[in-house]
Amino acid sequence: QDIAMEVQTFVLSNSLRQNLKSPSVIGNSALPRPGSTGSGVALGLAVSTAIFCRARQRLVRSLRLASNASMEETGKFGKLVKENRMITIEESNIRYAGAAIIFLIGIYKYIGMQAAGEFNYNAIAANAAGAWILFEMADNLSEVAVLALRWNLDKPFSMTEPPAEYQGFIKQKRLQALELGWPASLVGGAFATVAAAVNGELGALLPTLQGCAAFSTISFLVPIIVKKFEK
Repeated sequence: QDIAMEVQTFVLSNSLRQNLKSPSVIGNSALPRPGSTGSGVALGLAVSTAIFCRARQRLVRSLRLASNASMEETGKFGKLVKENRMITIEESNIRYAGAAIIFLIGIYKYIGMQAAGEFNYNAIAANAAGAWILFEMADNLSEVAVLALRWNLDKPFSMTEPPAEYQGFIKQKRLQALELGWPASLVGGAFATVAAAVNGELGALLPTLQGCAAFSTISFLVPIIVKKFEK
């Protein structure tokens, strides 16, 4: 199509140059010269047609480039969705590092509690649960983004809206993110229980376990309620 447009433009331009140089002849009758009214109309039509062809050619090229860019972007997203991801590799590494840091902070606090002889089992449970959630989200989830039906595939922490064809994928990920709450509570309760058993203070653990059980129950019910509303 581009070659045809180029040929058409060349023919019109060549015809225009011939009209400007000499009169055309049909049979034995000479047509008006370029300066006459008829030649002026022909000249205007030729120039307008040439401009239109050139503009159309540029429009086609622009649309083709835009279409190719859109296909590349969709292909990139499709590949990442097949990998069950909604965050970039860079953000995933940042989250793994964050989970490790939170876990190390928990160990540091526990050592400080031992030195002081006073133990806060709520803090131990919360720290363990937070590290576990961040570790689980480091692979393919983003808690804040997915709850807002956004993803971070463009760049780390980008919070952009996905194409319409991936809305179902994002909703599925939202349910997975909501389902992280109750196992995190169990992990926190387990760490607190081990710490209390080591310290011989299982009797002081009851309030912490009650809090973990309450949070776990609520976290278990939330995804079920969301599914009902979506249906």
